[in-house]
Amino acid sequence: MPKMNTGQIIKVEQNKVDKMKKMFNKQMKNNKSNEEHENKNKYGLMLGMVRIIILCLFIPYVSLSFVLFYYSTTKMNSRIRETVMTSMENAAEICNMNIKSAVDGSKKASYDGVIKNSYNEFLETRDEQKMHETVSAYLNNTYKYSSYIANTILLFDGETTMEYYTYSNIAGATYANIYYFKMNVLPDIRSEAKNIGTQTKLVIAGNKLYLVRNMVTSNYTPFATLVMEINTDQMFKSMDNVVWKQEGLVYLDNKLLNSAYHMSEKDKGVLEEYAENNV
Repeated sequence: MPKMNTGQIIKVEQNKVDKMKKMFNKQMKNNKSNEEHENKNKYGLMLGMVRIIILCLFIPYVSLSFVLFYYSTTKMNSRIRETVMTSMENAAEICNMNIKSAVDGSKKASYDGVIKNSYNEFLETRDEQKMHETVSAYLNNTYKYSSYIANTILLFDGETTMEYYTYSNIAGATYANIYYFKMNVLPDIRSEAKNIGTQTKLVIAGNKLYLVRNMVTSNYTPFATLVMEINTDQMFKSMDNVVWKQEGLVYLDNKLLNSAYHMSEKDKGVLEEYAENNV
């Protein structure tokens, strides 16, 4: 084996060292690359777990919030509707009581017998002046101070020439109500009276509400008609107490009794259309 000199030995050793450095650097690079890869995988895994946790928390929370919102809204709407319906029913019940009171008032004229007795006496004596005094006094004493009845008119079927009426200043009526009745409503009321027999009927005529009742003899033959103009502002006043009410309509036998005077024409049209489809 040939001997190497010192320089050759140093060179060989230097080559070995260089190779070891290269191998070491390569190994370090590989280790660093592996470490970065592992860190990247760990970061991706952690990010995925965070996403899953967020979704697991967010989706149920959103779903629960939606369910609670829907439930509370539905419940609130239901309660509002129930409150309004109850308020309307109570107001309608009061209106029915007021109407019944007016009907009972009209019956009083028949049950008291003052008008019938005075008429029978007139048939015998033909003294209409006396009958007029007796009947007018009765009408004034019975209906003049009513807040629900604006005016009361007695129409005899014939053989009389005087007017029999009274009007209530408490209800805001004047002789103008009587004059309006004679000029605009009288024929319609007489026509209605022919068909009601001994019944009492509410009639809408000339944008006003009238209660019509025939006065009959002992054999139930009509001899006069009692007509009462209803003070609708007072009769349906309870409707003003319906909660959250802005405006309303009152129908009688599918006929519009009052109108929404304080609404725009557009809103009024919507309300009337709804009423026509649901009343």
